[in-house]
Amino acid sequence: MRLQEKISIHFTELTKTDRKITGQLIEKPEILIQHSVQEAANLLEVSPAAIMRVAKKLKYRGLAEFKQSLEIYQSEMQNKEEKSETHNFSKSVISGFKSQLDAIEKSVSEKDLEKIVDLVKKAKVTRALGIGSSGLSAEQFVYSLLYQDHYMEAVTSRTKIFYLSRILTADDVLIIFSVSGNSEAYSEIIERSQKTGAKLVFITMNHDKKLKEAAEVVVVLPSNITDFSVSHHLQQLDNRFAFYIFSSMLAAYIDNGELD
Repeated sequence: MRLQEKISIHFTELTKTDRKITGQLIEKPEILIQHSVQEAANLLEVSPAAIMRVAKKLKYRGLAEFKQSLEIYQSEMQNKEEKSETHNFSKSVISGFKSQLDAIEKSVSEKDLEKIVDLVKKAKVTRALGIGSSGLSAEQFVYSLLYQDHYMEAVTSRTKIFYLSRILTADDVLIIFSVSGNSEAYSEIIERSQKTGAKLVFITMNHDKKLKEAAEVVVVLPSNITDFSVSHHLQQLDNRFAFYIFSSMLAAYIDNGELD
């Protein structure tokens, strides 16, 4: 996975210091490519441990893999046409969302949408789940359904999700929103669903083999990758945009399915 995608997917997990490190490395990747971690830390005015923490949060196996990813990123940026220092910032943001719309259209399968609707139609209870910012997407999905006169509960608390895992039955369907696709966050849910036959649907932006094994449907949406060549600081367009678009599409499909 490219560096930009990793930053986009794990952006909400980065602290202010993490973003400072990542932003400076995006602007000058040679700081870490050409120096030891101690030397890079001195140049960035942080500790070596802080750099290693960023690498870990971006799911790199170690410093060497992080450096390799920076080298690939640097090469990609060097091959890009030089852009003007003056640009219309609002247009660049709109252009980013337009690009993501095109990417969403290519990644969403009609077959997956129909399969999810079929699962919901057959379920006795369907819930939308999400933790953190992904929880807001679960709530947005529920809100979209209310416009269609369909009610669905949103479960966005870790505690409630844990207790929900203890009462799942074969008649339940859970639609889970997770940018990172971290299966560990839903380990109890996955384990219980495998025992009871409850159906899981994951809407994510990251491939995870465990999700594919556990879920009836896994929809992998594109993360909103910022064009880092436009600006000299780390900036992230909201990944929930893709969830919002997909939620609207799925809500329309559910309404078209004429659920009771």
